[in-house]
Amino acid sequence: MNLKMQPDYPVIAFDVGGTDIKSTFVDAEGNIRQIRRTPTPRSNNAVNDILDTLSGIHADYVAELEIPAISVGLAVPGLVDEKSGIAHYSANIGWQDTPLRAWAQDRLGMPVALCHDVRSAAVAESRFGAGIDSEHMLAVVIGTGIASTLVIQGSAYLGSGTAGEIGHGVFDPAGPPCGCGSRGCLENIVSARAMLTAYEMATGELLDGAKDLISRAASGDKDAKSIWAESVRSLAVALTRICTVIAPDTVVIGGGISRAGDALFLPLREHFESFMGRFPKPLIVPATLGDDAGLIGSLYTAQQLAKQLHS
Repeated sequence: MNLKMQPDYPVIAFDVGGTDIKSTFVDAEGNIRQIRRTPTPRSNNAVNDILDTLSGIHADYVAELEIPAISVGLAVPGLVDEKSGIAHYSANIGWQDTPLRAWAQDRLGMPVALCHDVRSAAVAESRFGAGIDSEHMLAVVIGTGIASTLVIQGSAYLGSGTAGEIGHGVFDPAGPPCGCGSRGCLENIVSARAMLTAYEMATGELLDGAKDLISRAASGDKDAKSIWAESVRSLAVALTRICTVIAPDTVVIGGGISRAGDALFLPLREHFESFMGRFPKPLIVPATLGDDAGLIGSLYTAQQLAKQLHS
């Protein structure tokens, strides 16, 4: 990784995903060490197993650091309240009103900055990536699910604690039930999972991933083309609803779907500019930090915590 953090206190960071746990640390000179990827434990006792895994990696990093680390950044998915340190829910990981920050601090033996993975990625894009010149940036990450974050002058807006769940905003009240307990959520229309499900229902064929669907749409597959077009249009509608309320100057799109390039951004911008009418139209740009954005944001958050502890 070519990115270098500001020289500061050494910190350790984790980004827990459904497939793997990314981790690294920053030394006192601001150098980001090699990123390590460890399979995420999947078991009936996943939360405890994940904490055990973090503890083992943490011990390795502590042994490598010449100057002791000050704090840990921990980015996790799901419904996360960073203020209270509670991970309320994650279908893929197993959080259920888990006091994750307190448990992680107890297990690791040092202060932990708990952050939502998408908010963490958004802060990274704002500080080091596509939104570096933006004062009011909306980040939207579209992959298996969809989430968003408003970043105001480099800081993520938390609201009462769980702001940013665009994927669980009701888009169609008559739509299908969602795992969050509601129905017709945007995530059931725009996410990779939703598009693949729609294609399977239309054709009986299960595709390998969203990349396959996008490729088929470009090749003229009428079902793939229709599903992709409706998803992009729905995303434009959702962005219009948000942007007319919060008026960001930049919208950064990340996640696996953003890799579609012009197949996404050209029609998305066209729909969006039409729907926004006379309202100021923010730039819509792709994220630049890729899959490491959440981990970079976790590092930054850990450094901010270290500064607070030594101020």
